[in-house]
Amino acid sequence: MVSFQYGTERYVNPLVDKGQLALSIPEKPKSKNQRFRTVLNRRLITV
Repeated sequence: MVSFQYGTERYVNPLVDKGQLALSIPEKPKSKNQRFRTVLNRRLITV
């Protein structure tokens, strides 16, 4: 089984760095209430 941290570092963080995912709480990236939104052509789409 793969850890949550591995999945975050491997898949989520690179997409956030590229601007393809936006954090719902950018001030607290490790918040338990964190949500992600995909960003396509400057439009936000809730995931």
